[in-house]
Amino acid sequence: MAPAQAKAGTNWSHKLKFYIVVMGGYYAYKYYKNQGNDPATAAKGGSKGTASVAEYDCKDGSEHVHRQFVKVGTSWVSTLQAGACSDNQLLLLHRTGLSAETEFGATIPQLIEKATPSGGLQIVAPDQPCHGFTPCPGEADNGEELSSNMLGRLVARRPGAQQFAYLASGRDSTQEALAIVKRRNAPARMLLFRPLMVNPDTKGITAPAGIDSARWDVLGHSPASKQDSPKPLAVAKMPRGCVVTLMYLDGDKEDDALKAALEEADVAVDVRIVDSMEEGIVPAVTDMLATDGAESAMDTETNDEEL
Repeated sequence: MAPAQAKAGTNWSHKLKFYIVVMGGYYAYKYYKNQGNDPATAAKGGSKGTASVAEYDCKDGSEHVHRQFVKVGTSWVSTLQAGACSDNQLLLLHRTGLSAETEFGATIPQLIEKATPSGGLQIVAPDQPCHGFTPCPGEADNGEELSSNMLGRLVARRPGAQQFAYLASGRDSTQEALAIVKRRNAPARMLLFRPLMVNPDTKGITAPAGIDSARWDVLGHSPASKQDSPKPLAVAKMPRGCVVTLMYLDGDKEDDALKAALEEADVAVDVRIVDSMEEGIVPAVTDMLATDGAESAMDTETNDEEL
């Protein structure tokens, strides 16, 4: 073996060992916290509030945050869920390099307490593929199992009468949320947090992200070049009546191109600048869900046409 190859192999071995140690400690903590219930044992009747494997069943709704594992195609998707049964659904899509628990774990209880509209609210925060407890796709998996397609299929499993609002963090999640909205072809309320954020970034959150960062590093994902400008997001053919809030941290560069494209597509756009995610997300989601949002916008357009 050449010296360079031996060195690369050694570096990878050290990273893998570090990852195994870190993740071993993390899962040991999870095992203790959840009383040892993994997806298989929970499916056979684990204790209330622990992880479970389930098809969509609103009878399992709980005000407390709990984890569920749902099979989509040939893959398993881990989700954090909270809230009583309701036709109002809020889908939270975490940023690249983190997990649903790291980015939204502390925020979900506040959203349930402060942002729930009169008709109730159920929150779903999936771990995206290769993040959190959702495994990376195997070699046998095809493109339809990945990313927005997988999340879109997860949403499609839920009753058609349900109305979805979306909170997406970062560029990748923003793209996925837009794709899901267009696929569902129904007006939606969307909060897009830092839509220019491409590379893994923990700015704006206070939750420890060491486990997620170590896992992302070991998986070998390289950051995008800072010289490359993010590709424009596809917003054409957005359903009529959509309402979008673009939110940035103080000092962030704003995505003026996205704002202009949304407005050109007749999407109502609001821009907010906040000091931190924890302080900004809850009031923004509260405002987004407190009004009729997309539904009222669609009704207004319909009435204007009739006049």
